[in-house]
Amino acid sequence: MLRLSVCTVIFCLSCNEGLDPQHLVKDQRILAMRATAPEILVTDPVGITMQFEALVVNPTKEPIQITWQFCPVESNLACLDYESLRDKTSDFMTSLDQMHNIKSSFESTPETQNYLEALPRYMIQPFQVNTDTSLYVYHLVTSGFGFGAGAWPSAVLSATSVESSILAQKRVVINLENPRLIAEQLIGEFGYHLCEPGVKPGEDATCLALNERIANTNPVLEKVQIARGKSALTPFEELPAELVVAPEEKIRILPIFTSASYETYEKIKGDLQNRNLHTELASEELSVTWYCSSGELQDDLTWRKTTLTLDTVYTAPRVDELPADSKVSIWMVANDQRGGVSWQALQLVVRE
Repeated sequence: MLRLSVCTVIFCLSCNEGLDPQHLVKDQRILAMRATAPEILVTDPVGITMQFEALVVNPTKEPIQITWQFCPVESNLACLDYESLRDKTSDFMTSLDQMHNIKSSFESTPETQNYLEALPRYMIQPFQVNTDTSLYVYHLVTSGFGFGAGAWPSAVLSATSVESSILAQKRVVINLENPRLIAEQLIGEFGYHLCEPGVKPGEDATCLALNERIANTNPVLEKVQIARGKSALTPFEELPAELVVAPEEKIRILPIFTSASYETYEKIKGDLQNRNLHTELASEELSVTWYCSSGELQDDLTWRKTTLTLDTVYTAPRVDELPADSKVSIWMVANDQRGGVSWQALQLVVRE
């Protein structure tokens, strides 16, 4: 089973320029975007359906004008460079323009059931894109689906309110289900060939074994646990029906993901100097980006490679910093480093 490692890009034109820490949300934000599914595998030339979602928050609860637009080319600049990228492939200009014109606009307000939250999620209608075979043919002809690493079209989200305008981008990976369709030509440059079915490791030193790809999926957050105090020795416990903390109290928050969220995938490793190729299995390493409406988080991001664990410490605000309704929202955004994204909110009340 082959899952390729790819990156996720969210490009934002409007950022927090104040002195507040990045995790403290006091203004309109696009906290995350995701594609469902983050990777789409295809075989023959087919029409491709993609769907995108976004996590947009705004403490002011003012209406936000939302515009989705599809970007069929591989852009690193929220499709602002679309025309220059399109002009490089004159044979596809018409079909690319048609796909680039796929868009959706509407006014968004906080979700009704979450309106009273300190940092409510806005109602963002999922953006569904349906293409004919043009997208498949374009990426096959121009790059061979990223030379086997996948092609990266994207959705661009514009969120405009009275206070600010934000532009963000989310890629989706489109790849060939059968890696042999592209890999044979590429690995031939190294003097290798694909192993025939049934060839055992070591029987042919010049063949490279590739398994069928398995599409990447978004991680699933199973539950959240807390521990009172910042000590790592305090055991975690299940969330109560209402989470109440005292001013300046510290709690540790631990997001727990399903075992299936830690997917394995196959990578092709190459040594250009020695012209050596081999495949190796890797496992996803989930990271969590943290946000809150009030108080302080110890970490903006937790990742086992840097913080050893996924939990972080939250410190409730002081009495003089308490919001009027004493409510605090905390958002956790998970990323699997290959394009998979999920998010979860935690609501708490601060009482003396």
